Amino acid sequence: MDIARKKNNNKFFATAVTSVVLSLFFIINNFLSSNTIDIDHIDHIDTVEVGELNIQADAYGTLISQDQKLLNAQSKATIEEILLKPGDVVQRDSVILVLSAPELEREYQQAVNALDVEIANKRYLLLEQKRELLSNTLELKKLKSRYEAASFNSKEIAELAAKGILSKLNHLEMIAQEKELEESVALTEESLNQLKELHKEGIAIQEATILRAQNHLDSLQEKVSQLTVRANMDGIVQSLFVELGQSVDVGMKLVTVADNNQLVAIVKVAQSQADMLKIGLEASINIAGKKTKGRVARIDPSVLEGTVSTEVVFDEPVPIGARPSLSVNGEISIQTLSDVLYIKRRVGARPNSVAKVIVNPTQDDERQVREVVYGLANQHFIQIKEGVSAGAQIMVVETVE
Repeated sequence: MDIARKKNNNKFFATAVTSVVLSLFFIINNFLSSNTIDIDHIDHIDTVEVGELNIQADAYGTLISQDQKLLNAQSKATIEEILLKPGDVVQRDSVILVLSAPELEREYQQAVNALDVEIANKRYLLLEQKRELLSNTLELKKLKSRYEAASFNSKEIAELAAKGILSKLNHLEMIAQEKELEESVALTEESLNQLKELHKEGIAIQEATILRAQNHLDSLQEKVSQLTVRANMDGIVQSLFVELGQSVDVGMKLVTVADNNQLVAIVKVAQSQADMLKIGLEASINIAGKKTKGRVARIDPSVLEGTVSTEVVFDEPVPIGARPSLSVNGEISIQTLSDVLYIKRRVGARPNSVAKVIVNPTQDDERQVREVVYGLANQHFIQIKEGVSAGAQIMVVETVE
């Protein structure tokens, strides 16, 4: 039994030693292979150049108009006709859509009738007031006539009473009658003046009622007129948000009209290059096959899907055929590096990274593996900050970081 146990222990020990040796072998082999390059897989040899390097950010996006007008539905309605579509040229008041709203049209007709009723009520009120004024004026005239007669008679009776022909009692009665008629005239005149003021107030109240009815009618008339959707500026139809027969609610978007003469480019720039963007940088935008000069006017601070939105305004007229929503591309000039080393930018070469290269790959006795530090880059070239010198023949093997 002891002999068998010793044999098993020896076997276990031998297996463990073998595993350790194999592990060391693979570690050393991996270490050595990390600095060993298979030249047969290298296809491109570049010469390190020295000179001026223009750093540009690639940009792509669309044209938009700086002056856009969104037309919304002002009432619940149904799209009855679509007369113009996106891309069509419009002038102010060009009819784009026709909507129908039977309920609104019925409400409008009811408002017309209501206004007519209130206007008729005012005419009737004026007639009633006129009749009432005539009646009260006639009554006042009668009282004045009686007062004048009583005043005259009072004087006559006073003379007769003084001669003893009539008694003083008759004279006093006539004086009392004259006084009463005088007061009645004054009260009737005051009542007539108050009646005129009441008539004015009544007319003012009725005119206010008419004005409310008129305003309600005007509001409905405007809504009815807005069932015919017209362009509110010269330009083109940029977007149409509805289709024939569709029902729309108040506030729903119908159409966008844009001024075709005030275009800017909204372009996207990779987040990796966006940090170098500044307001005022020059840009060259390809519009319908023609390069158009501009400058950066706005940089969106947010990042969306790895890109930053940038607005470019143009320093020269845009080409014929430019229109809102047209796809464009171009470059934004970030800066120009003078007297720097650079090579062609291969696939996978990232700015401000480190790459492993072979120097003098075609000369067996001078071939070396080095690491180079990249700097800034444009679409075609990338700067080398350190690792090689001008004129060196190199092959990029891999990007280290």
